[in-house]
Amino acid sequence: MTAHDVLKRALAAGVTLAADGAQLRLQAEKKPPSELIEELRAHKAEILDLLRTPPRSPEGLITAWRASIACVATDLPEVSRLKTVSLRFLDGSNVAAAIENEWNEVSLFGVHRGGYPKERLDCWGLTAFLAWGTHSYTIQAFTREECSLLTRSGSLLKLQRVRPNHDQATSFWTHPAFCNPQSERKSHAA
Repeated sequence: MTAHDVLKRALAAGVTLAADGAQLRLQAEKKPPSELIEELRAHKAEILDLLRTPPRSPEGLITAWRASIACVATDLPEVSRLKTVSLRFLDGSNVAAAIENEWNEVSLFGVHRGGYPKERLDCWGLTAFLAWGTHSYTIQAFTREECSLLTRSGSLLKLQRVRPNHDQATSFWTHPAFCNPQSERKSHAA
């Protein structure tokens, strides 16, 4: 398990991490599982380095997002579709325009933080909208405020970068329902 994997597990468990000098500060509403605490200790130096790293280049963001998406293991067809659409987006030419216009991982890959991530489309990022929407869309352009999408019939739809409930969304790979469900069940049963 890498430091990046441990960070994702901590986020999925509701743990916020911060670098404070040589210390790793944790905040959580409930005590994290002891297994997670041990993993954080084992990878402390690398996690501190990751937390101190300045914002990444577009190439670094794309690589990190691709690695995060690859870690989502699922048998659910709707999640498999979201992964496929997200990876296709990362392989395309539009991702550079999105990053340049300050679209972040929630704007691009967001789902609702609630029990069922698909339930609130007002929290969906672009790829969730493309994967789970009722129409097939082609990305036309990005601005800082919105993405223009063209339907097969020629209608133009504007998707806002910051959705109405943006603060209630998380990137789909950090959602507990998608974040390595087998290991989560083991840690709760122990």
